[in-house]
Amino acid sequence: MDILEAPAVYEKFDLAEDDVNRIRRWVKDTRIRWGIDGQHRASFDLPDFVQNTWKAGIERLLLGYAMPGYDEKLFEGILPYDHIEGNEALILGNFVEFTHRLFSAISALEHPRTLSQWADTLKYILDEFFQSDDERETELQAVRNCLNTLEQMQELADFDEKTDIHVIKSYLSNRLQKEGFGFGFITGGITFCAMLPMRSIPFKVICLIGMNNDAYPRQSKRPGFDLIAKHPKPGDRSRRNDDRYLFLESLLSARKTCYISFVGQSVQDNSVIPPSVLVSELMDYIEKNFEFPEKNIIDDHVLTKHRLQAFSPEYFEKPHPLPLPATERGDSDQKGATPPSLAGKGAGGLGQRLFSFSQENFEAAKRLITPGRKKIQFISKELSEPEQEWKTVDIADLCSFFTHPTKFMLNRRLNLYLEDDDELLEEKEAFDLKGLEKYLLNENLLEKRLKGFDPDDFFAIKTAAGELPHGTVGECAYQQFGREVEGFADKVQPLIRAPLREPVDVNLSIADFRIVGSIEGIYGNRLIRFRYAKLKPKDRLRLWIYHLSLNMTQEISSLFVGSDHQIEYAPIPDAKNILEMLLLRYWQGLRSPLHFFPQSSLAYAEAFISKGKSEKEAEDAALYCWIGNEHNRGESEDAYYQRCFRHENPLDNEFRKVSIEIFKDILTHS
Repeated sequence: MDILEAPAVYEKFDLAEDDVNRIRRWVKDTRIRWGIDGQHRASFDLPDFVQNTWKAGIERLLLGYAMPGYDEKLFEGILPYDHIEGNEALILGNFVEFTHRLFSAISALEHPRTLSQWADTLKYILDEFFQSDDERETELQAVRNCLNTLEQMQELADFDEKTDIHVIKSYLSNRLQKEGFGFGFITGGITFCAMLPMRSIPFKVICLIGMNNDAYPRQSKRPGFDLIAKHPKPGDRSRRNDDRYLFLESLLSARKTCYISFVGQSVQDNSVIPPSVLVSELMDYIEKNFEFPEKNIIDDHVLTKHRLQAFSPEYFEKPHPLPLPATERGDSDQKGATPPSLAGKGAGGLGQRLFSFSQENFEAAKRLITPGRKKIQFISKELSEPEQEWKTVDIADLCSFFTHPTKFMLNRRLNLYLEDDDELLEEKEAFDLKGLEKYLLNENLLEKRLKGFDPDDFFAIKTAAGELPHGTVGECAYQQFGREVEGFADKVQPLIRAPLREPVDVNLSIADFRIVGSIEGIYGNRLIRFRYAKLKPKDRLRLWIYHLSLNMTQEISSLFVGSDHQIEYAPIPDAKNILEMLLLRYWQGLRSPLHFFPQSSLAYAEAFISKGKSEKEAEDAALYCWIGNEHNRGESEDAYYQRCFRHENPLDNEFRKVSIEIFKDILTHS
């Protein structure tokens, strides 16, 4: 996918950036991990399982366009991918063409060739995969020039033997690294170049950038076929010694200023990081041979320690004596100006080495030192009153609101979504199932089991979908999950033996609100929900809202069964009053983030109401859920809560009041 995501490549195959994002979703959904096919995996002395290979994924995509599979029908051992339709067929066709060319090119690169044959092959690949335009032509031509030189080398050296791809890769890497794609050497006011021999031409200013301890002198990484590196002899070239000489040449070439930069402190813990050993030796030499009376020549005159951020106030505390040309300031009426300063006129002196010409960073620095600067909340005041149609609320939306009020408000009122869609694709096949993948598999097996199917019949389907580990490990894991699901199904099945009623349509008028929708899962005179997972506060809240809505028109109990325990709500005579309270909180949460967080709020209410603890102890219980610890993720780490409450502690009086108000009746009637 990294190859296809390059603009020069996807444009060659008539794809757009949105098309590439859609292809990423297909690759993720079909669980493509690595390997062209089983035979390709076998070439690495690994089992030739076809699951999670590119061939398996592409076959699922193509078959899914031709026929539906509904995640339960195989055709010739292939499970169709059901989510391709309409104009997406053209995108799929271009993607398949890309993979066909790519796999053919990989196969072609595996065979040894002569230098001229390698040049022809790589030129063909260059033309097949990269779309040329005015901006890219310079880079493509630089690669072609290297390949032309490779072809000429065979003729000049009369070398007709075949070489493998590793030799060609090493040659191209070194050649392109040395020549680059720039505009030549010394062709402009500022020249950027690598440190190479024979470039020790005098300059007024020479800057050596990135002279870090682990970067220079450069380490020699010789290819495996380099026999000279395997059997070194006196007089052989040493990359390390060459770099020491290049450093000396650079110092001698600087006529006025030699600027050397390196990372001197860790961004993690601010610990000191030494520079390149050559820079350390230079500073030691200066310190031993030069001195200033009553001053440290290194700290006071040679070494400048920059701050981590460019907007540090220290860059603007004292004005620098160097004028800024009017042409750079965009002000033709003044001959020159000094950098912006936080100090008064006349402060500072020639010794000031921390300065900046950035007006943007200057404004940021001023804000940092402004006394009494108050952090602004993401939503500092209430939003406008919602339109009247918001008072007609679907019961499913009402449930979504109370399971995450902040997310609901940002999504629905501001159209702001904080989920990261650009997640990395997995490159390794699953060796174990856990987390969300395990939960989804168990839920699917439970659904099939309750419908009367044998879970063992779906092993082939889950294997074809790439959801299981390969081989015996996958079989054992599937059998274990099947036994666990079987035990949970045996607990649920007696509860749903009563006849399943038709979905109940809801159309309730409460105050000036209206709740609409339908409720399913009513067996006899009881609403039953179940999930093969631990019971969570959001499960209680959803069941509670459905339970209240049903009890507006009939007396009915509600039950939720989880893997750890179950809860049941008895019929409620005053359901209307409770729903009215919830609707008023819903309306409040549409204008500003509601200080209600299901996990922390339940912890507070349970401690205060059910366990009879003091308010301080209940607050501690809520704070533990909100912050979390090194083993358990805190509720506050949610992206939506971080956006709205990062600068405050939302577990305040409103939080305590709303938590008790909502969970009091839930805990009383369960």
